[in-house]
Amino acid sequence: MKFSEKLKKLRTEHNITQEELAEKVHVSRVAVSKWETDRGYPNLDSLQLIARTFDVTVDDLLSSSDIISIARKEKTGFVSILNILAFVLLILPVFRSVLPTGDIVSTWIFNVNYSSVFPFILNIGSILFSVSAGFYNMLSKKSFRTKTVLSCAAFALMILCFILTLQPYPAVFALVLLLVLLKVSRM
Repeated sequence: MKFSEKLKKLRTEHNITQEELAEKVHVSRVAVSKWETDRGYPNLDSLQLIARTFDVTVDDLLSSSDIISIARKEKTGFVSILNILAFVLLILPVFRSVLPTGDIVSTWIFNVNYSSVFPFILNIGSILFSVSAGFYNMLSKKSFRTKTVLSCAAFALMILCFILTLQPYPAVFALVLLLVLLKVSRM
């Protein structure tokens, strides 16, 4: 039996309306309706509150396929957020230079004195590619593995672009994001 069917059955057996359940679980009635019509799943906190409300375990509420589906959605969401974090590179200071006067000057990616337009386009393009990969991952029905490969490719391209244009700070930031992505994908 699916989670949606179990939830609806438990709710009707306990004579609780969707509004009452929503209030107990601290969500909207629309969220409960989506759960009962198999158009979404509650997060872990909501699942625990539902289980407590009906005096059952979370395992009783979910089948193994439901658990796998929820875990994949949460992982995919995190991967997408990592890609979108790449947008921070547009506002992250690229260099910190100390002038002869002792003043520290930060330069942003837009202010770097590029010898040609090509490196600038490479950097901006790689950042926008990573951000768009994040949005694609959120909206796509592709497998988690495909989404992870796309995200890793976006970060690798970004790191390469920043290294080629001698910008250490964003290259390190993108490398850290890539390492976090690889760690999450192995969980």
